[in-house]
Amino acid sequence: MIDINQATFAGNSAVSAGGAIYQEATGGKAEIITNNLTLSGNNSGGNGGGIANLGTGDEAVVRLNFATLSGNSAPTGGALFLTETSGQSIVLTGSSIIEGTGMIAPCPAALWYPTASIWAVMQLAI
Repeated sequence: MIDINQATFAGNSAVSAGGAIYQEATGGKAEIITNNLTLSGNNSGGNGGGIANLGTGDEAVVRLNFATLSGNSAPTGGALFLTETSGQSIVLTGSSIIEGTGMIAPCPAALWYPTASIWAVMQLAI
């Protein structure tokens, strides 16, 4: 699990995945929890310009509490890439995802989540 509180990641890059935050977990739960996070201008040559959560176990979860993701880019999932597993979820509380670029299907250009459940609580702007 990755737990980040009151942080800013700006202008970072990765060759293949997770321009600012990258997690790869095998078995169990791959979870990223953030509080008061800003991701701005990060990029990846592959998946997730801002965040890539690659879990091959039972569950892949990203919880963004009062986060701002802006200007991040990647070919797949400009702001956020969540790997394809059986139990995906994205929980957004008071968060904004803006100006992300990436080739996406079937979701907005900032996110890539093939079968995820998304819960948006409070103010969410995409």
